[in-house]
Amino acid sequence: MKFNRDKDGYTEVSLKVRGDGLFSVLRMLRHMQYHGDIGHSYGIVMDPDNSDYTIKTGWDGDGSDAIKELKVNGKELDRKQFDKEHLDMGKSREASVAKLWACGQWRREDDDGLSVWDFQGVFDSEERARSACKDDNWFIWPVFINAELPEEAIAPEGGYAPTRDREARIATKVAADCVLALDDDF
Repeated sequence: MKFNRDKDGYTEVSLKVRGDGLFSVLRMLRHMQYHGDIGHSYGIVMDPDNSDYTIKTGWDGDGSDAIKELKVNGKELDRKQFDKEHLDMGKSREASVAKLWACGQWRREDDDGLSVWDFQGVFDSEERARSACKDDNWFIWPVFINAELPEEAIAPEGGYAPTRDREARIATKVAADCVLALDDDF
């Protein structure tokens, strides 16, 4: 099957969607557009739980697959507004990935001066992670699902010890020479 393309290689597609299904379709298309624009290639699977209806395809975000524009009733979709209201995307890469909160408990420094700490749990909100902290040796930090980190030690951003007073939150040492830097935002 052949489709007419414009001079830039794009083909115009039109959809008519009933009801609130519009937001499901727009979320899917905007997600494809956003990640394709940053050069991310990936597989798309629809209805993976029912093998009789599963559809698998790919999206080459490095250039050959791209969505130039999304229009609703002839008006171009306001990407920033839609992302803020429906996807929480566009602010940073992490914003488009599910965010959880990890909780740890500092135990002691070992003979080499490295921090020894225990992982105490993972929570679906910052408030729940804060509530798990028992004393000044407990700390929390945001983590992102499916977001790979470098192999070398890093300082996780956004972490802090909720029960400490502001002055005591300057820095908390964590695993293997990794210092959890705490800034004045807390």
